Amino acid sequence: MAFVSERPNKTTLAAMKEAETYENLETLDLNSFRSFVDSL
Repeated sequence: MAFVSERPNKTTLAAMKEAETYENLETLDLNSFRSFVDSL
């Protein structure tokens, strides 16, 4: 059984902080995404 921690590690915490604070996030065009998924 894999080890599961209740606390995120440093890498995960850094990624979460970046996602919360990064101001230049791109928006996802759902129409393009749906077309992409349909093409798979």
